[in-house]
Amino acid sequence: MATSCRFDSGLRHQGFQLNDRESFISVQYLRAVAALLVVLHHARNRRDWLFNPLEDFYGGTTGVDIFFVVSGFIMFTAARGEQVGTFVWRRLVRVAPLYWMATLLMLTLAVSGGEVQTADRLVSLVKSLLFFPHFSVDFPDQVWPYFIPGWTLNYEMFFYALFAVGIAVGRPLVATSCIIVSLVAVGLAVEPEEAIGLTYTNLLLLEFLAGMWIGYVQAKHGFRSLLGVLLPIGFVLIFLVGENVLLRGLCAAAILVGALSLESVMPKLNLLKALGDASYAIYLFHVPALFVAAAAVKRLALPQGWLQFGVMIAACMLASMAVGLVIRRFVEQPLLRSLRTPPNLLSSRMTN
Repeated sequence: MATSCRFDSGLRHQGFQLNDRESFISVQYLRAVAALLVVLHHARNRRDWLFNPLEDFYGGTTGVDIFFVVSGFIMFTAARGEQVGTFVWRRLVRVAPLYWMATLLMLTLAVSGGEVQTADRLVSLVKSLLFFPHFSVDFPDQVWPYFIPGWTLNYEMFFYALFAVGIAVGRPLVATSCIIVSLVAVGLAVEPEEAIGLTYTNLLLLEFLAGMWIGYVQAKHGFRSLLGVLLPIGFVLIFLVGENVLLRGLCAAAILVGALSLESVMPKLNLLKALGDASYAIYLFHVPALFVAAAAVKRLALPQGWLQFGVMIAACMLASMAVGLVIRRFVEQPLLRSLRTPPNLLSSRMTN
């Protein structure tokens, strides 16, 4: 702990302002790309009526790796100087309400579609709303919540909890890093089989760690433009390394470093920026959007082939983007504005 004390004190002496709130357009672009990769992954799911040359392509799942690295970067860059109560409140209102809405929407659709809500499903629903990792009712070998895309949010919320501990002890970077490394080491040594152990010791946590340290280097030195070559290299390699979590994390980190290196020459693309702002809404609500888009394309009765597949992907992408932008504008932004300030009682208790 003495070492971490000297380290974080050194950050202040080296010119860091621990309450910086820098905005990087390159990071917003990456958030948009990550969300659209996830949309692509689900859009190319197998359907009996669809010609699907990408049925065995799982590269879209790499959007999650990019999200996790970017999340670590954002936390270090934008939140390391916050008070614990403020940090916890802002992360909670940023993630939970929209996720709860998406989960309850899926419940409504399931019930209206005739799905019987058994006791196991209702328990899964409650655990999901509380971000409690558990095995899926329908896929017993997967640690998935009731609303399957929410599995990533179990990791996000756990990372936020660890970062809050780091803030509480005054060493957000080093303390959080030490906890993550320790948990991953325990996971490798013990090889847990329970859902909580599988989640809270997973190698995926290292992606948040990578993002934080990229944020540290960015704050201290920045990245030279010549490292911009890592952006295309990272994107090529991340699609080639398969399911190796460590390699995917390294590629996602390379992508972020490459993007940050090109920050000063990034063109301003309003649509891509808006999609980055709406990336969370796109991620949460693209599933029902895909359902509607796929049903519409099926009704077109196009002959199986590349035209049919192209129309399907385009419809899914456009529908997901449109839904995400609408929810961002009329639901997420008003919600965040109304919940921006934590309750006085909560704030005072959590910062003492």
